[in-house]
Amino acid sequence: MTTVLIVEDSPVQAELLRHALEGAGFDVLEARDGAEGLAKARSSRPDAIVADINMPVMDGYEMCHAVRRDESLKLIPVILLTMLSDPRDVIRGLNAGADAYVTKPYNVPTLVSHIESLVSKPPAPAPEVERRKVEIRLAGETHVVDAHGPRMLNLLVSTYENAMLQNRTLIATQRALEDVNRHLEDKVLEQSAALRESEQRFRSLIGNASDLLAVVDAKGTIAYMSPSIKKLGGYEVDEVLGRKFLEFAHPEDRAGAAANLADIVRNPYVIRTRESRFRHKEGNWITLESIAHNALADPAVKGIVVNARDITERKRSEKEMLRLTFALRAFSQSNSALVHAQSETELLRATCDAIAGAGAYPLAWVGIAKHDTGRTVEPVASAGEAIGYLEGLEVSWGDLPLCLGPIGMAIRSGATQVSDDLATNPEFSPGIEKARAYGLACSISLPIRASSDTVGVLMVYGTEPNSFREAEVKLFEELAGDLGYGLFSRRTRKAYEAGLLERERAAENLRATFESMIAALAATVEMRDPYTAGHERRVAELASAIGSEMGLDESRIEGLHFAAIIHDIGKINIPAEILVRPGKLTPAEFEIIKTHCQAGHEVVKGIQFPWPVSQIILQHHERLDGSGYPQGLKGGDILLESRILTVADVVEAMSSHRPYRPSLGIEPALQEIEDKRGRYYDPQAVDACLRLFREKRFALEMS
Repeated sequence: MTTVLIVEDSPVQAELLRHALEGAGFDVLEARDGAEGLAKARSSRPDAIVADINMPVMDGYEMCHAVRRDESLKLIPVILLTMLSDPRDVIRGLNAGADAYVTKPYNVPTLVSHIESLVSKPPAPAPEVERRKVEIRLAGETHVVDAHGPRMLNLLVSTYENAMLQNRTLIATQRALEDVNRHLEDKVLEQSAALRESEQRFRSLIGNASDLLAVVDAKGTIAYMSPSIKKLGGYEVDEVLGRKFLEFAHPEDRAGAAANLADIVRNPYVIRTRESRFRHKEGNWITLESIAHNALADPAVKGIVVNARDITERKRSEKEMLRLTFALRAFSQSNSALVHAQSETELLRATCDAIAGAGAYPLAWVGIAKHDTGRTVEPVASAGEAIGYLEGLEVSWGDLPLCLGPIGMAIRSGATQVSDDLATNPEFSPGIEKARAYGLACSISLPIRASSDTVGVLMVYGTEPNSFREAEVKLFEELAGDLGYGLFSRRTRKAYEAGLLERERAAENLRATFESMIAALAATVEMRDPYTAGHERRVAELASAIGSEMGLDESRIEGLHFAAIIHDIGKINIPAEILVRPGKLTPAEFEIIKTHCQAGHEVVKGIQFPWPVSQIILQHHERLDGSGYPQGLKGGDILLESRILTVADVVEAMSSHRPYRPSLGIEPALQEIEDKRGRYYDPQAVDACLRLFREKRFALEMS
């Protein structure tokens, strides 16, 4: 086998050369520089030497000279590897005694061919007389070539072959580059067309979006505004460009908005979410929820990017729901006073305290209609932070209206009087400045009727115009009616005793009204999530049936029913877009959903139910093994009513349609609670539920 010595200082080049020559059938030796290569050549006597030129210690030329001077080595063919960047390299190779040149990057078949040719027919040593010294002029310099003819011919032929190979390689490379260039040009045209189409699509999406997209500079000047500003705020785009965004902010919100902008400019990686009021072109105020981030360093944007959406209606609904909750709490506490108050004065004071203490009403007072000459109205009970408004107040229910005409009208007519805006009500004009000073913007005047007579008035005030909605008015009318009943029953013992049955009926009506209000609260949540309409009603029916099957007493079942009717009331705090989302929730969105248990507990904990309704609601997603939420309770730490409600909730939810999946059917739902009986779900509640469906033909009404 032919042995080839490779002399190459680069480990990578040496490995590539070794791999190529071994693949061609040669036995390969290696050395890292000319000195090591010369030593290895003397010890191993290879058939051929392939050497790099540029090496440490001893380069390829020096090593070639040494080989030719060594009697034992001088006939070994030497092939030099070079970049061949200068014709003078060829002259040096000739003078050094090299037999061939191979240019890097080398062509393996050409290299193998040179080795095989030189090994099979090595250049014979020429007599000294055949050596020729030839002078060559190159770039103005004279060079002497000292070599005999055959070696000179071999070296020049190999140089020519390398040049031709390089030329062919350059031509092929040029053609490949031309092909690549044409391909790139086609791709550029294709990408340009796609970019134009994408830009048109983006502009169309932005133009038709209901949300607002804006860009402001570091000083708050509007640099870009999406066309949705027309639909959202009534402005044309040109009407807002170049103006400060603070011009459109509510005066009370401007300082906070300016501070928010400064914070975003200082902190490029912080995203800020904010609610603020925005002036509509028609002059009214809308509420925007916005999210902003700093893109000042982005050369394509160079500003603060703001996305905003109109949440005015959502805020109004939330406020209305909150006020209804306050009214319901006041209603509950007032009815507790109705039962426990020992005197008329105690009853009226407790009622005013309950209303003013609910958190939404700055002033509540009760006036008794006198039958004196002036037909005056005497305040006998009051509460609230604006109680000073009553100082020096003179009110009459006679035919001549004074400063508070609605009070007299309510007593005279026996009908509720709602004053939506005191500032625009001419009957309030004499006292409007005093009302404004105490923050009173609207009022409701409710006649208090004892039997067939109107004996007084219940006054409740709000801090914003148009605060009293229909459901809230009806709740206060019910409360005023109960007050009248309480006054009537306490004033006349005989009437109290004779009206005992009527009071029981009134209590039943009160319970029915209370249940209706509870149902209304539940319906409000379902209106925000139409996909779960009827869910709470069906859960209440099933939970009550399970409780009955387990032998709970009627009072306990009633409490379970009330809790089930409103067990998801906390979802009023969940954004509607999460409730009705058709796809799978993200972990962050699911964490928001999980807050509804605590939120529901907070909504109802102030209402004095005769049952632990708020705790039942709080615990209805707990599991026996502690894997539930929000408290991770286990086993007996969870109320029995909550354990029953959990089973009913799971069965109804799995058997009903959801935006992210169709109904799974009742059997998979029953299989779920059966499989996890004792681990997640209470065994007795599961058994009772299974008996209801599988033995007693119980069915959920899905209409």
